[in-house]
Amino acid sequence: MNTDAIRALNAIYETTSPGVIVHEVSIGFGRVDVMAWIKTSLDSDTKIEHPTMRLARWVNKVRNLTYVSGTTTTILVHDPGHERRHEKALAREAAATKRRSTRSRAR
Repeated sequence: MNTDAIRALNAIYETTSPGVIVHEVSIGFGRVDVMAWIKTSLDSDTKIEHPTMRLARWVNKVRNLTYVSGTTTTILVHDPGHERRHEKALAREAAATKRRSTRSRAR
């Protein structure tokens, strides 16, 4: 691996944005391109802004690095908290619907 690739990896790894934690940076070499896969997580204690915006700002910073010529960004999200929040929202909605139907039967 040449020093430019190592510098690029380090630059990506050291790019910071509030609420985004970089865990791993991996690269793959194609015939023409060097591709990077980056594993991040979001600091759940940081209530700065919407998680997607935090990640988008970080991706924008990476795109502006001198080592990066362009990005095709695919974001795969695994957020257990999201699933929990979604389930709670569905439960609230079901409870509200049940209350409404109980009231209408009482009339």
